[in-house]
Amino acid sequence: MNIATDSSSGGAMPASDRSCPPGRGIPFGLDSKDKPTHVTQVKPGHTYRCPSCKWPLSAVLNTTGRRQHFRHRKGAECSNAYEASLHKAAEQIIEESSEILLPAVVARHGHRSWSITDKPGKFQYDGARLEVQMDGIVPDVVLREASVAKSSASAARELLVEIFVTHRTEQRKIDLIRERRLPTIEINLSKTPRFVTADEFKQSVLYGPKRKWLFNNAIHNAEAALREEAEKSFGGIGASLNDAYEVDFIPVQNRWEQDIKDARVEDLVGTHVPGDRCFTVAPGIWQSAILSRFLRSPDRSRFDAEATLDWLDHEGLLKPVFRRLLGEIDRDLLAHVRAVVPGFRHPLKVVEDYAGQMVLYGLVPRSKSTSGSSHSEPTELAEERARRIREMYYWRLRVAEVEEVFKAIQAEAKNGPIMNWEFWLDTFQVTLSGTPRSRISGREVGFRELMNYLEALRQMLKPNTEVPTAGLLGLPLEPERDAREAERRGREAAERARVAAEIERRRQAAEQARLDREAEQRARGEAEESRVAAEREAAAVPKPRHRVGRKRTLRERVAQVRDRLSEAIRFLNPWS
Repeated sequence: MNIATDSSSGGAMPASDRSCPPGRGIPFGLDSKDKPTHVTQVKPGHTYRCPSCKWPLSAVLNTTGRRQHFRHRKGAECSNAYEASLHKAAEQIIEESSEILLPAVVARHGHRSWSITDKPGKFQYDGARLEVQMDGIVPDVVLREASVAKSSASAARELLVEIFVTHRTEQRKIDLIRERRLPTIEINLSKTPRFVTADEFKQSVLYGPKRKWLFNNAIHNAEAALREEAEKSFGGIGASLNDAYEVDFIPVQNRWEQDIKDARVEDLVGTHVPGDRCFTVAPGIWQSAILSRFLRSPDRSRFDAEATLDWLDHEGLLKPVFRRLLGEIDRDLLAHVRAVVPGFRHPLKVVEDYAGQMVLYGLVPRSKSTSGSSHSEPTELAEERARRIREMYYWRLRVAEVEEVFKAIQAEAKNGPIMNWEFWLDTFQVTLSGTPRSRISGREVGFRELMNYLEALRQMLKPNTEVPTAGLLGLPLEPERDAREAERRGREAAERARVAAEIERRRQAAEQARLDREAEQRARGEAEESRVAAEREAAAVPKPRHRVGRKRTLRERVAQVRDRLSEAIRFLNPWS
């Protein structure tokens, strides 16, 4: 196929061409030798293919300004073309070069930073390998330090390079890199202009400012020292908070239960609020305490979250280690806590989220931030304001609930870091018939359905669980889904093998029973035949006659002969 010149005016892409993301062309295509070629460097009569799907491309050259690009032919679809073209071109540029800019070596922890080097350096290399297997890690590029850049006594060092276009480096890969202490940088090309020139792209890949260390031994040691120093200066609060989160709730009697029953607000207690393990008791108890205090308050027009949290601490419902976070708190302390305590939420935030649920149920008519009397407003305006406040608090509580499950999935999934919370909220999902944000702000049944979907996805991360029928909701959980599918197939194969073994066992048992019956029948037949043969044999043998009977018969015949002789003699001699 020769290069085609597209006649689209102004370089605009027609609606029928869905090969790339809307508004994006493909800057690089593969030539006959699979080498990335910029659209401005095409040669007449040559064929160029998509770096992702290998489908032939057309070059759009008759455009105004800098809008030349490759595109797929109509009917072809390839959603990864733009990413793959930049990725392949960046690898080719690095492979053909001899030096690359390194990020500044700066260690950070919380609001503190430690500059190890004053300015970025350069890494000179004389060898580059693309996507090589390194015992479970496949880096995009592996660079070998040039012989002129290293000292004669040391071995040649290697630098790993990851290229970020639309997906950041997987956390699993980062964990392996850090575990093996492999120097690695990530080059961020996500903001590359749509119609970038070849020279601009090469400059961005080799010397662009958007790059960072995924692992640097000097940064690793410095950050560990900063964390240790901060933890020591703050009295080990990070370890204490982590330990406190693991402590179970204390089973105590609910002293405020009767107040809740009298006010008939039982439905408001027992709700899980993200971060509520800062309390010593179960949600049903500390929430009952908040409701009881508020119901007994003479002024129910406002809710003071800070005063309520102080009162909870006074009642012994807040774990002691969290007392340091009450009132005015040092920004450095809070930043340190957020850096070393996974999933940390300030107790004040937990109380405010629960207050939002109280607003939803109408117990708190106005928020603290909207203090003032509403009696001067018309009834319609007051009701509208109250409705908006309820929606605001309920929205915040819903968002916190969804975000907690989302972050739990993000922490447990193999591709967790590439999940972007804000991007996911506004991404259309076929399963939801809308965006997650629309479900969160919509009806209760839709929100609960979303939560059930997310909980099912979270369960899917565990071995030997089911894959949700609702799909992945746009989250990159393909490795977990494939693992669960493999486990399911394994279970089905094991079940089939078990059923086959059971069928074979029953068949063998039936066959053995049949053989036993046949053997028994043969034994009975042989016994019967032996009996009949014995009877026949016995019948064939003549019975011996009794000798006394034979003598008697002989005597009788002798007597008869003698009698006849006597009669004959008397007849012949009448005088005898």
